[in-house]
Amino acid sequence: QTHLQLPPFSSGVFGTNEYLLAFDTSLTGANAGDFSDLVVLVESIRPVPVPGAAMLGVMGFGLVGLCRRRLN
Repeated sequence: QTHLQLPPFSSGVFGTNEYLLAFDTSLTGANAGDFSDLVVLVESIRPVPVPGAAMLGVMGFGLVGLCRRRLN
């Protein structure tokens, strides 16, 4: 478990459905490598189901590509 403190929010345990994205633009100086230039917390991530027809279409295009490659 990771304890997380982001101002102005109260501290808490970093959840399994939360992602922390941090960027650092400072390559030199006192603040280099602190990754505090941009911090984004993404939470409540839910997977989006892929419809079966779309998956079959992708697989179909892949098979057509393999067949074309084999014929050439």
